[in-house]
Amino acid sequence: MGYRAYCTLQSTLFQVYFVEYLHIQKAAEYTRGMRVRLKVKELAEQKGISIHRLHLRTEIALSSIRKFYQDPYADIKISTLLRIAEVLDCSICDLFEEEKP
Repeated sequence: MGYRAYCTLQSTLFQVYFVEYLHIQKAAEYTRGMRVRLKVKELAEQKGISIHRLHLRTEIALSSIRKFYQDPYADIKISTLLRIAEVLDCSICDLFEEEKP
């Protein structure tokens, strides 16, 4: 891959990440004061993907995946969300759910 193609690819990736970041920021503003939970476990089970398979496909530490399964309120990086969403074939927003009062 030439330098120009590499720079174009990097620029495109940055734009995609930035758009996702803006979506997350907008969601954060909307949910301020609300509790939002991760639903990684539920989505993986719906897709028939085990915790171990999710760990292997995302290349995220098994201990981190277990943490998201056991604590749906755990802090999570955007890069981690992107990897999980890619493997589960969903958007980042699909990984969250507003907690019922």
